[in-house]
Amino acid sequence: MTASSVDHRVCPECNGAFYATSGARSLACPRCGYVVLDGRPAKRTKTDMPLTFSFGGKSMPVKLVDYSEGGLRIAYKGKALEVNTLIGLDIEKLNIRGTALAVWTRKISGAVSTGFRII
Repeated sequence: MTASSVDHRVCPECNGAFYATSGARSLACPRCGYVVLDGRPAKRTKTDMPLTFSFGGKSMPVKLVDYSEGGLRIAYKGKALEVNTLIGLDIEKLNIRGTALAVWTRKISGAVSTGFRII
C-alpha cells in the first residue's frame, strides 16, 4: 500500500484553507466550490447568469456558475438533484441546447451546486 501525500491549500476565491491530495488532476474548494485546479480538457467560463430551471413540472430560479463545451454548473436553493438525473437544456443567450446528465451534487456555502455533463 502506498501513502498519498497531502498539501495545504488556500482558495483564491474565499481564502479558506483546506487539505488536498498531492497530484490531483482536479480540485475544488470544499467551502465555496471554486475550481482551484481543473484537469478537464475544455476551458470553463465563469458567469453569474440567472436562469429559470424547470424540472418535473416545477420551475425555480438558479444561477449558472460556469460552463464549458462539455458541461456546466448551477447553484440553487432547495432539494438537491440526484446524480444521473437527465435534463433538457435551452440557454439561448449562450447557444447551449441539448441534454445534460447530473454528474455530481453538493451543498456549498448554504446553496446546492450541481455539475452537468452535456451528452
